Amino acid sequence: LLLLNPSNKHRYIGTTCVDNTDRKDLVANHAYTLLGAYDCSQFEPGLQLVKVKNPWHKEKWSGDWSDGDSRWADGASPIAKFVNFNADKQDGIFFISFDDW
Repeated sequence: LLLLNPSNKHRYIGTTCVDNTDRKDLVANHAYTLLGAYDCSQFEPGLQLVKVKNPWHKEKWSGDWSDGDSRWADGASPIAKFVNFNADKQDGIFFISFDDW
C-alpha cells in the first residue's frame, strides 16, 4: 500500500485497470488518478482503502465501498469521516479496497 506524504499533495500518481473481468464498472485499459490511500485497520481489521478518480467523471466502481455502499452510513460512519468521504455522484471519485483494486 502506498501512503502519500501530505507535502506531496500536488503530485499525481496514475494507475490503470488492465482487465475488467468482474471489475464492477471499471473501464479496461483506462487511466485513473490515485488521489490517496488510507489504512483503516483501526476501524475494520485489515481494511485499506484507495481513493481513485476517473477523469471521465463517469463509470465509477460499483462494488464494496462504492458511493452507494451502506457502510458509508451517509457520511456519518467513522471510516467516512476518516477518509473525508463525499458521495458526489458526478465527480468521478470513488473508493475501493486495496484488495479489490
